[in-house]
Amino acid sequence: MQWGISDFISLAAIVISIMVPIAQLIYKSIFKRLKIDLYMFGSTYLFFDSYGSYMQTSFAIHSENCDVIIENIELKCTKIGQGKTLDLK
Repeated sequence: MQWGISDFISLAAIVISIMVPIAQLIYKSIFKRLKIDLYMFGSTYLFFDSYGSYMQTSFAIHSENCDVIIENIELKCTKIGQGKTLDLK
């Protein structure tokens, strides 16, 4: 039996269709998607003075898939009625 170009293309398509789900499974097992939950306690207060704006709140951060070090948190507060925003970094 002679192999033609269409036979090689068909064989390559079969191999690729088998390898894609295997590669996805390996990728998902090695590189898990990070999931972070934020639990708020009590109220949040905004303070304004001549030096800028400040925010006081109590919260806990929980990571499910792996250990995480949080280096930077940015917060954006929006006033619902007027659409004004306040960026806290």
